[in-house]
Amino acid sequence: MRQHAVYRIQLKDRIGLPQTIERLSPEGYFLQPMISPKGGSVVFWGKEEAATGFNIWRTDLDNPMPVRLTDMQAVCGHPFWSSEANHIVFFSTSGVSGETEWRMADQFNLHRPPRNIWIMARNGKCRVRLTDGPHVDERPCISPDGKCVVFVSDRSGNMNLWSVSTDTGRLTQVTKHDGLDYRPIFSPDGRHLAFFTTNNPQGIHDLCVMAWPDGELRLPVRPGSFKWIHGPFWLADGKSLLIHGVTAQEENCALWVLDVDDGSVQRIELPGIPAYGHGTIDAIESQLVFDSQHVL
Repeated sequence: MRQHAVYRIQLKDRIGLPQTIERLSPEGYFLQPMISPKGGSVVFWGKEEAATGFNIWRTDLDNPMPVRLTDMQAVCGHPFWSSEANHIVFFSTSGVSGETEWRMADQFNLHRPPRNIWIMARNGKCRVRLTDGPHVDERPCISPDGKCVVFVSDRSGNMNLWSVSTDTGRLTQVTKHDGLDYRPIFSPDGRHLAFFTTNNPQGIHDLCVMAWPDGELRLPVRPGSFKWIHGPFWLADGKSLLIHGVTAQEENCALWVLDVDDGSVQRIELPGIPAYGHGTIDAIESQLVFDSQHVL
């Protein structure tokens, strides 16, 4: 199995300090970490080398020993913290398909085994299924007030965004594009939703920002500057997004801070690491967590 790992690194002026890098995940294939809003813990997902199924893991940064939160003999992935860091939303194939393997090459394939959205306490207990049925529901995020979870689903025939009320279970379709909408995330004040999309003339993976719940759509990244963009992750100022992608001039994936208003980008420099992605950053921009195929 190819190695893939999750790391933490300290930042100064948005540059990683090489002597501070620390691996947070066990040996195996682990990816897509999210640092908690309070900065004390990181969740990620993946599998150990000999394990069956993909699981959600948590590492507490003051005692960085990874703890497995799920053991559902399924694929459990895309963990996302609530604003108070007391709950985690995620997807799982448990109870809806027998899938126990996940392949990055198939992640946007409409014709995959179904999976649903779940929520659990930060210790992995008190799991509750939020969606059901034979649908591909994944990539959830929870609103800052905790009242709804926005996720990706094939319920419309395309991979669009939907929301589910955490109180009533009521489902609402959020986007209705012909292509792909993926990886939603609320701004800290809950007034905007960012995601990446193919809803553009070129059909590339581009960044979109939408006024929540049904306002104007913007594509803030300057056309032609990136071959593709994934992420995103709002920074604490509510005006900037951390994205990862490949620029028009480069081949390796890297992390960038995007100013949503003027479209300017600043690279997060991680010396000695040629390719990295799926980054999240704490509120004071002192710590970055990310994943990389470049295993240190």
